Amino acid sequence: MLSEDKVKGEIAEDICTRLINQYEAERREKAEEAHTLTVQIENFQSGQSNTQEWINVIRQFANIETLDRDTILKLIDKVEVGERSVIDNQKQREIRIHYKFVGYIG
Repeated sequence: MLSEDKVKGEIAEDICTRLINQYEAERREKAEEAHTLTVQIENFQSGQSNTQEWINVIRQFANIETLDRDTILKLIDKVEVGERSVIDNQKQREIRIHYKFVGYIG
């Protein structure tokens, strides 16, 4: 014979508490996943926008014959010059050019 609680459709308090805790944990996890995906989408869209802006700028300089200061200022964000080293009796130095809108391409 079924107890009167089960006939009425009631859930024991400990089971109810456990279910609520599981629900809250899952809700927090899904909210974090949604936030992470939103950030990834925003970064992707920003990257696409920056890439398109870079293409627009580069088109202006497609037939450039001389590199002047104004051109450099429009294209380059920064230049990193590394430490000088000697490899196989040859002096070497790493130079990294960070372009506007797209960053370092290496």
